[in-house]
Amino acid sequence: MNKNPKVVIKYLNHLYKTISHPYSFLYALLILLFWFIAGSFMHYDEHWHDAFILFEAIITLLMVFIIESTQQADNRAIQEKLDEIIEKLPQTDNRKIGIEKKYKGER
Repeated sequence: MNKNPKVVIKYLNHLYKTISHPYSFLYALLILLFWFIAGSFMHYDEHWHDAFILFEAIITLLMVFIIESTQQADNRAIQEKLDEIIEKLPQTDNRKIGIEKKYKGER
C-alpha cells in the first residue's frame, strides 16, 4: 500500500466524486433490483440473503469513512482560507488564527 497520504486523499476524493454522482444512485438501484429478480428465479437460500446484508453493511461503513474523510479535507481547506483572510485584513485580531486547534486539543 502506498504510504503517501496525498495519494490516498486524492484517491478518496476521486472515489467520493464518483460515488456522489447522480447516476451512482441509479446503478445501485439497478443492482438491487437485479438481485431481487434473480433471487426470485434462482430461489436464493438464506445464505445469499445474509451475504447481501453483509455486503451492504461493508459498503455502508466504507461510505461513512469516505464521506468523513472528504468533509474533513474540505473543512481544513476552508479553515486555512479563512485564516489567510484574517491574517491579511487590517484591524483584525490575529490571535484568533488557528483557535480551532485549541478546542480540538491539538497544539
